Amino acid sequence: MKGRIDSSVKSRVGVGWFLALVALVSLPVSGQSGGEEPGAGSFLVASRSLIDPNFDQTVILLLDYNEKGAMGLIINRPTEVRLGEMVSDLEGVEDRPETVWVGGPVAHWQMIVLIRSAATLADTEKVLEDVLFTGSREVLEDVLQNDTEFRAYAGYAGWGAGQLDNEIDRGSWHVLPGDPELVFDPTPHELWRELLSRGESQWASLQ
Repeated sequence: MKGRIDSSVKSRVGVGWFLALVALVSLPVSGQSGGEEPGAGSFLVASRSLIDPNFDQTVILLLDYNEKGAMGLIINRPTEVRLGEMVSDLEGVEDRPETVWVGGPVAHWQMIVLIRSAATLADTEKVLEDVLFTGSREVLEDVLQNDTEFRAYAGYAGWGAGQLDNEIDRGSWHVLPGDPELVFDPTPHELWRELLSRGESQWASLQ
């Protein structure tokens, strides 16, 4: 996996919100398809053979996928760094319990926010039913004030043209349908094993 992706894919984050994510831990955060085609809203579940420390035992929610590349967020790597340590200038954030999650090895200083909301919000894009994403600081501020469910991610995972398809063909990833409930699963450390079991069962059924 490369650290650069096409600019048209990166633009999906919106106005890119950059933060000085100092002391965010060392970010040691890297596969067979389950028969599904990848696309925005799909889960990528790392196979047992994928031992890249960046993606070992990860589940990724794809935010964008097209002929120019793909980008997504690792959704099962929380940290103990509280959001207030990263964005202390937002009103009320110092009292919030939420922590920052590791979104991927690309652009650790960039924050992307997943929001659980049935309503359409400005400066966001829908990735699943009731799941939106944004790179807007103003949207996060509104979310905090309205006490909307969200998760904030430092960095993201990115692929250039054809790279993700090649990794899937090599058996590095299982591709599964996304699920809003699992995106905000309260037990993220169990998510990889649960979805891996599903992916391996689907793969076996195709043999």
